[in-house]
Amino acid sequence: MQSDGELLDLDLPQRPPARPARQGWPVVVAVVILMGVAVAAGLLVQRQPSRYPAGEPTEAWFQADVIDVMAAGDDQLLVVTLGDGASHRVQLRDGVDGDIRWSVEDETGLRVASDLPGTRWVALTEDRGSFDTTTRMVGVQLLDRASGDVDEVLALAASRTTDSTVLDSSLLSSVDGTLVLIEPAAEGDAYAVSRLRSPRRDDAEWTSTVPSTLVPDVYGRRPPVERDGWLLFPAGYDSIGTPPLYTLALELDTGEVAEWVDPDLPFSVVDDTAVTWGADGSLRGLDLATGRELWTRSDPISWLLADGGILAEVIDGPTATVRLLSPRTGEVVFDLAVDAFPTAMLRYGDILVLADGSASFGIETVTQRWNPVLAYDLRNGSLLWSALDDADASLDFVVTLSAGAGQILVTTSTDRWGDMALHGIDPATGALTWTWGPEEALVQQTGARWTVLSGEGISVLG
Repeated sequence: MQSDGELLDLDLPQRPPARPARQGWPVVVAVVILMGVAVAAGLLVQRQPSRYPAGEPTEAWFQADVIDVMAAGDDQLLVVTLGDGASHRVQLRDGVDGDIRWSVEDETGLRVASDLPGTRWVALTEDRGSFDTTTRMVGVQLLDRASGDVDEVLALAASRTTDSTVLDSSLLSSVDGTLVLIEPAAEGDAYAVSRLRSPRRDDAEWTSTVPSTLVPDVYGRRPPVERDGWLLFPAGYDSIGTPPLYTLALELDTGEVAEWVDPDLPFSVVDDTAVTWGADGSLRGLDLATGRELWTRSDPISWLLADGGILAEVIDGPTATVRLLSPRTGEVVFDLAVDAFPTAMLRYGDILVLADGSASFGIETVTQRWNPVLAYDLRNGSLLWSALDDADASLDFVVTLSAGAGQILVTTSTDRWGDMALHGIDPATGALTWTWGPEEALVQQTGARWTVLSGEGISVLG
């Protein structure tokens, strides 16, 4: 172990949130499949910083008959509810008290609502159903975010069926407001991805043809990200923790595909470093702006974690090794011997919090799991506390870690894909201060709010 304070000498940013996880080869194939199951089960957590108040939560407001909910703008929620008959109601609501900013009755089948961050619109896209392979155009309405009025109407290219999948069309935007059109390419199992100057199909700045597997999240539930001149497309199966996974990097000005992206494996971004890995488990750090190789490592990685400017390898064994690395140089800062198999990580100031969520993925590990949540001092690597250990079976299956106001927030599940609970942990002592649930529901962070989505409706916590 290196000397006290050396980790902090790396100029790592002092911030709490984000989340962890990623795994190396060959276990990566199994985990990708399991992550796909997690999406199907709805276990996705959006990664905006929490504005959650200190202390135990209460139900701020409730809405029945909710089909879907998503963040839209600054502490606003876009809520889709059942209307009369076959219609649906799309509402923009205040996250704090649920006040309705506007409400739109939709009787046209344009009921797949999505936010277009960084723009003045939210979108309603025609829901054609999973097995609709007709050749009709795809209708999209752009609603003014402030009023709910229809501002633009578009007709996108029809779906196209390939040997392996159905290719759909979608209009989405990056976090910074760049409009992106995704439509089936003229031939092959590929998409035509275009950067638009305006919400018109014929106003593209560039169009790039890429394999469909590189655009897994066609509908932009996790929007593309602009970084260092790249348009980065998130993987569609992101679940536990960080680093966020990306499958595609297009040059923002030209649409050219980054040469350093492996078309068969996702990559991660930690600060200004892209971290890629090969089928043999090797890691490679690249300068994100230039693609210049900074370092390589060939450890037998079982999982990859990152948060708050810290990169960590997890190496399974009788006692798991968590190897903290400098993202910029790949050098080892120090090793932690962990009596668990960490799949999630959170930096909370000078505290590094690790959580064992292997049970929630159904992953068999060499390490015997004793403590689902562990905290270490980043200045010297010493163990500070452990929490939610195996003595309480109801606290099994850690799903996510996030930072709250003066507390660490942990979601857990008792049966892998259901019965979720939210817990508050004192970061100084590791004491469990409160528990919300378990509920037969999806407990998730939705923008600046925590929401509990069940068969009855949605509870917004405050």
